Amino acid sequence: MIKEIICDKIVGGHITFHNGLNVVVGDDNARNSIGKSSALLLVDFAFGGHAYIHREDLMTHVGHHDVRIHFVFNRQDYYFVRGTLEASHVHVCNESYRIIETITEDEYCKRLSNYYRISDTGLSFRMMLCLYSRIYGLNNYDENRPLYPGFPLPGCGCIENLVMLFNMYKDIKILSSLKKEANTKYNAYRKVVEMKLVSVLSKDDYKASKKNIDELNCDLENLKTQILTNTLDLTSEQLRVIGCLKRKLARIQREKSFSTDIIEKLENNMMSDNMDINMGLIKKFFPNSNLKKIEEVDTFHKNLTKILHDEITTHLKLEKLKLDRILKEEEEVIGRITNVADNNRVGPLALDRLVSVKHTIDDLISGKNSYEIQDKLLIATKQTNKQYKMRLESVLAQIQQKINNEMAELTDSIYGKDSNAPMIQLKPSSYKLNSKDDTGAGTNWRALITFDLAVFNLTELPFLIHDSHLFKNIGDEGVLGIIKVYSVEHKKQIFISLDKVQGYPKEVQQIVSDHQVIKITDKEPLFGFNWNKKKQTF
Repeated sequence: MIKEIICDKIVGGHITFHNGLNVVVGDDNARNSIGKSSALLLVDFAFGGHAYIHREDLMTHVGHHDVRIHFVFNRQDYYFVRGTLEASHVHVCNESYRIIETITEDEYCKRLSNYYRISDTGLSFRMMLCLYSRIYGLNNYDENRPLYPGFPLPGCGCIENLVMLFNMYKDIKILSSLKKEANTKYNAYRKVVEMKLVSVLSKDDYKASKKNIDELNCDLENLKTQILTNTLDLTSEQLRVIGCLKRKLARIQREKSFSTDIIEKLENNMMSDNMDINMGLIKKFFPNSNLKKIEEVDTFHKNLTKILHDEITTHLKLEKLKLDRILKEEEEVIGRITNVADNNRVGPLALDRLVSVKHTIDDLISGKNSYEIQDKLLIATKQTNKQYKMRLESVLAQIQQKINNEMAELTDSIYGKDSNAPMIQLKPSSYKLNSKDDTGAGTNWRALITFDLAVFNLTELPFLIHDSHLFKNIGDEGVLGIIKVYSVEHKKQIFISLDKVQGYPKEVQQIVSDHQVIKITDKEPLFGFNWNKKKQTF
């Protein structure tokens, strides 16, 4: 447990803690900005948190400072110093706070986890604590989202964190890893497909491709047999090859015709005369004309004509280069047709056809394989997701029952046996905490606190922090019941802040008085002064 925080910047210079409930008490006017939340953030800082040093107003007005921290575990004392200027490192000290060694913040949190004898659940020490340290400014106290830690988590991270906290993640860990691996592989392959590095057939094309491969393989075997037995018909083979080449030649000549038309149109545009304006004739026949405006239009027209001329020149140059390539390709294909027509040897033609058929088969197999790979990855993704979801549902059902049973017992303690307890519904990708037949603001906040207490009682969570704003909308009866539940905890530690104590029942006042660790008022704020107040001038 944490025993003491020593800091020369706070009123009194230190805060001493004890097992069970520890209360930071505010004044009876419920004033804000006196340091209640800052005191709880200071506790969170002692446990490796960062929100305290991210308070810009605090760092500006109070300045950087060191915080001395005293823990006691199994009657053994441990001393540390953590500074706000270099919070990423923590000093291990002796009882006089002389530095023995310096460790990283991560190592510090690991040591605290070991001191608390927290099991290796898969959840880090800080991730375990951050949700259940509900302090103003941390954005983790939405009464409708009790599992939201104040920052976004990927996928169903909130649900998985709860499973880890209950030390049941081992039941789904392997399936979770398989699910993530399958999703990663499928998404990576889809990315390759989107980048057009791999071509994937449609389902219909895949079926047609399989049929074509079978037919071409049959043709390939027949062709091999004909070559080996020298039974190929030269004339029929020549006609087949020439037919293929002529189809290619027709396509090339269509491209040539299209390109030639474009060049002709561009050259005609280049030859068209520019419209010149005779200013003398205009002045003679239209003496009242706005010659300056006409000159501006003429200048604009000439500039525009020059720009268009440059664009046409560039386009014409590119199109002529394209036509040269088409003409070369046309010449090559015509030459191949001539060679085939004049060739009296069956060997080269047959081998060319053999190679062509083999290439076609290889291309079809490549497309077929790509489809099968994607389909296999998709099936694996669906299967692992389904298995993970089924197992997670089973685990969540167990956790849900435990939490709801515990919340029912806590509600009996807080409000009596006639009150409806809040209930949580846990699903693999969602959750909901509500109270039956009651949706009031106070009920929602009570449900959040009850949920935290249930998790606190059922898990290895070492402490709980609840700021004063959680109690604002809860009636006196509810606050009394909650404070009484807090007060019976003796093994772990609970840290809360509470103001306007005199307005609560006497029993609440007595419990708070017995567990008070520091009192903060408008006259004695946590850091000795309130920088939000206007300075008085005399």
